[in-house]
Amino acid sequence: MSQPPQKYGPAWWVWVRTHVLLMPPGVPLSHSEKRARKQAAAQREQESTQDALDAWTQQSTPAAPAAPAAPAAPAAAAAGTSTASGSEATSSAGSWAVENERTLSSALAKVLRVALIVALLFVCVVGMRQIIAPTKSTTVVQEVQAEEFPAAAGAEVAARQVTAYLNIDPAADALAARERTLALDSSSSGGEGSLSSANVPSKQSVSNVAVTRVSQIDGTHARALVTGALTDYTGKDGKWTAAGDPRPVAAEVLLRADETGAVSVVGRPALVATTPGPVAGPPAEGAQQDNTVGTATQAAAESFFTSYGADEAVTASVAPGAKIAGLSGGAEFSDLTGWTVYDGGEDTRSALATVRWTLPSGIELTQTYTLTLSSVSADTTGGWQISAISGGGTTEQ
Repeated sequence: MSQPPQKYGPAWWVWVRTHVLLMPPGVPLSHSEKRARKQAAAQREQESTQDALDAWTQQSTPAAPAAPAAPAAPAAAAAGTSTASGSEATSSAGSWAVENERTLSSALAKVLRVALIVALLFVCVVGMRQIIAPTKSTTVVQEVQAEEFPAAAGAEVAARQVTAYLNIDPAADALAARERTLALDSSSSGGEGSLSSANVPSKQSVSNVAVTRVSQIDGTHARALVTGALTDYTGKDGKWTAAGDPRPVAAEVLLRADETGAVSVVGRPALVATTPGPVAGPPAEGAQQDNTVGTATQAAAESFFTSYGADEAVTASVAPGAKIAGLSGGAEFSDLTGWTVYDGGEDTRSALATVRWTLPSGIELTQTYTLTLSSVSADTTGGWQISAISGGGTTEQ
């Protein structure tokens, strides 16, 4: 294919003029086929009257100045040449050629060309827009239902609950206010934490409360460890005086979160060691009580809680390799009012214990614990010893 003459511009411009604008090179962009036909017809009329005689003078009629003819397309120029020679047949052929351009295929080609031009313009506009102002990509992250416990809300509830629980004043109105405060965040009312003036011989208060750990048990439960300083008081003539310096104290709380993220306390707090230890897992869902193991290990459990209240490190009925810190004299074991062992694996079992403590202030509190039992050789412990303990309510409450 030969290249077009350079006088018509670059090759790409010649192609655009020929195939898109339908204006071959050499034809001005302002050219109009209809206007060219009118001008050719006027020229023919003028030429046909140049040699006519005037009816009065019998002389030739002067020819009017010829109007400049616009350049015609190659096909139009050929038609014009034939017309100038005065051939009627050629003129008809030219008209037929013009009509032939307006066939369905030609019209469809024009529509496709226009669509192509619009598409190219759209792509150019979008491309320029992306260069000038790039669109920020948006990453769609699929939401995963990871059941995470709301630790911050849980810590706030646990601190408030332990503060109310350990602040004990024998006055009836003070005890009533304590119960109301505990009930605000608790999913259970009354029970093991309820006190009355008759069984509260003295006063105690807690300060410097801090949450040191929130351990998630499952998607809706967690245990919070709260520490503080406990001060005991002695009363004389209706006045209370601190009985020595504050002593370290810690309590653990079982928390539950609902589907909205609201956190409540299950049961009441329970005294634990200030040194964090392993968290005891709750019984498996639907686990049945194992009365045989429960009966065989009850005496070992009583020995354990006796050491747990009095010693800094528990030694009685502790499984080999386990290290369990005690209350260091923070409470005296009074009674094991409940002891239940649940079915489980061959190596571990879960147990629930209800213990009544007597505090240095003389106040008695009944608290619930969850324990993990580990299998040992059969001896006086019934073949099981304790490897972990957690305080507070149970997941079955």
